[in-house]
Amino acid sequence: MRIPLHLPTYLTRCLRAFGSPDVTERRTLLRATHWSHHAAQVRNLSASAAYTTVVQSTEVLMGTIDGFGAMQLKSSVVRTG
Repeated sequence: MRIPLHLPTYLTRCLRAFGSPDVTERRTLLRATHWSHHAAQVRNLSASAAYTTVVQSTEVLMGTIDGFGAMQLKSSVVRTG
């Protein structure tokens, strides 16, 4: 017996939002997502490894440091689909 595949109603909107940034912004998002996923995988094994990967994920999404030392979020992170 085959079980029908039900896709979430918001899938099209998510795919459109993922496809709208340029290639560089998409790669940045995928790199940050990789580190976030890794943090979730190792959190029960090592709290320090999970913390480090969350920091790495955040650093990927952060822009350059301005003259006052405050980090600015990249524009691709704040865009909404």
